[in-house]
Amino acid sequence: MLALLWAGIVLFYSLQPSVELPGIFRMLRDVVLHFAAYAGIAFPLMLYSRSQAGPWKVFLLSFMYGLAVEFLQPIVAEGRMFSWSDVGANTAGIAVGMLLARFFRKRIFNPKHDVV
Repeated sequence: MLALLWAGIVLFYSLQPSVELPGIFRMLRDVVLHFAAYAGIAFPLMLYSRSQAGPWKVFLLSFMYGLAVEFLQPIVAEGRMFSWSDVGANTAGIAVGMLLARFFRKRIFNPKHDVV
């Protein structure tokens, strides 16, 4: 449910008209925002995934969602266009979100107790 809510927020802001910042600032902001947005989608999906194919499903679902949003942007949002750098930042965010979820699930939800 959290992932679905977050994906809706990401979609809403991704389809807003573009606000231009000067060169490098725009690129850095875009990379950071895309990275964080898609880490935020993949993290809860991976955290609560229980199937053996879970990681592949989470990755493909998150990746295809990001790709669909990129294709929608030039159609729906003024000043927006498809960007491979955004797809790359999305993918990196997905990977990190998935890795963080695995860490949390192993270390926090299922801690192994060492016998001293």
